[in-house]
Amino acid sequence: MIGRKIAFLAAGVGVLVGALVQPANATNESQAAVLALLYRPGAREVALGGAGVAGAKGSMASYYNPALLSWQTAKDGVTYPRALGTTYYKILQNFGLNDMYYMYFPTMFSVRDWGQFSVNVMYLSLGEQTRTDEGGNILGTFYTYTLGFGLSYSAKIGEKTSAGITAKWFYDHLADAGAGFEKGSPTGTGFALDAGLIHRWSNRLSFGMALRNYGPNVQYIDASQASPTPVNFNIGTMWKAIDTDYNDVTFLFDVYKPLVQDYRKAWYLAPIRGWFDEDVYRIDEIPNPDDPTGPKKKIYYRNTLREEGRQIDIHAGIEYAYAEYVAIRTGYYRDWDGERNWLTFGAGFRLPISSAALMVDFGYIHSLSGGGADPNDGQQIYSVGVTF
Repeated sequence: MIGRKIAFLAAGVGVLVGALVQPANATNESQAAVLALLYRPGAREVALGGAGVAGAKGSMASYYNPALLSWQTAKDGVTYPRALGTTYYKILQNFGLNDMYYMYFPTMFSVRDWGQFSVNVMYLSLGEQTRTDEGGNILGTFYTYTLGFGLSYSAKIGEKTSAGITAKWFYDHLADAGAGFEKGSPTGTGFALDAGLIHRWSNRLSFGMALRNYGPNVQYIDASQASPTPVNFNIGTMWKAIDTDYNDVTFLFDVYKPLVQDYRKAWYLAPIRGWFDEDVYRIDEIPNPDDPTGPKKKIYYRNTLREEGRQIDIHAGIEYAYAEYVAIRTGYYRDWDGERNWLTFGAGFRLPISSAALMVDFGYIHSLSGGGADPNDGQQIYSVGVTF
């Protein structure tokens, strides 16, 4: 019971940016609710360091940037293929907690004269928890989970440019009832939007940007302390350095900036205020010489550029593909305020079956932090998809 509680508290701190699991330290995102929206699907994209805003592929593309749907093609040249897929991984694999996992089920299809669409389902399980009273007596168990649905749409707004939008609905179930004398339900329901753009200078060079999880605050027990959604901004590029019939080498690079702000501020201004609303990077407490046992004087060190800059994460990856049948990948992910420093690896296989194709991808995370400090070290991610 104690081990489960520790794991639950760790997961509650929140996933970070490109992180698959919770950060070790308090970050900008730790102020937000529904952190399940930050878990990244796609073993291919995870193996590429979490990059994908300009180069995610297949049915997973709508998560990274809905505008990418307008540029998906099949191997035989068929534009806008239909696709189904799934991603699965245990979020605390190294702790042996098998009931704590993440699953993502995306689809992709087109509608003539309208554009490209994607429907997806997300499910995050934080497992079975133990309920106790104030005296520590066990009252029973309950499950903590998040369920989400998304609908994406993309269309070209120029010969080389596309735009996309995703509408999300989610249900966040923290517990069956409040603790102690708390009134109300510890569950939250809400919605958020993603919006993205893609510009392709050529078939080998693309630029993308996306605003993700933009929506109103989520109410749980106390409406006056409704929590913000984990809104963030992403910008990136994809460059296919080698593009031949049998050998392709592709580079991806993304920059991520969380824009979560204090719940007391207007949520709709987060994309603006989120760039300059945090400036305290250190607090020193000085004892009062006239009253040593009294409250200490606090000295705040402020630097907006420094603090906001620490919140920026980078995602980079490189992929080699042979005839689009076999691919090997590696990447790098750096999160300064969450103290995540990863090398990522992976591989993928594409098996043609008549007019369809089966894709199987695997991703692996190796933490450079050392000392077993990162619970993501050794994380394994699996994805399976079909294009038809």
